[in-house]
Amino acid sequence: MLNKSRMQDLHITVKLKSFSTVYLNRFLVLAFQAIRLKLSTTVQCVYLPKKIERITLLKSPHIYKKAREQFERITYMRVFSFVISDSQENQKVLYRLLAVLGSFSQGVSVQFTYTISQTNCVVSKTNKI
Repeated sequence: MLNKSRMQDLHITVKLKSFSTVYLNRFLVLAFQAIRLKLSTTVQCVYLPKKIERITLLKSPHIYKKAREQFERITYMRVFSFVISDSQENQKVLYRLLAVLGSFSQGVSVQFTYTISQTNCVVSKTNKI
């Protein structure tokens, strides 16, 4: 007789935003090391296009129309994701890991999302005589 149970996998996606590539890359390296050590899963990273916002201001509002200042702000974005099996031990490790990732995110905006997928798999075989 086959005992079937549903295994759940957690697909976790982390979206990062920063104005500095130095902070963003430092966070990625630390996050990848922590995830690989604690959960021993593979991590997939996607580099999203940068967002550039430009603003032009007049220096003098009256006569000098040609005297202008221009400013720009560049936002860099990365997305990485990984999959873990939904067991009690992995959940505890995951919550600690997410707390650690949130604590050393200086200069980086971090957004976590997750989805749960269920798959049917064979856990054990029992033969009755």
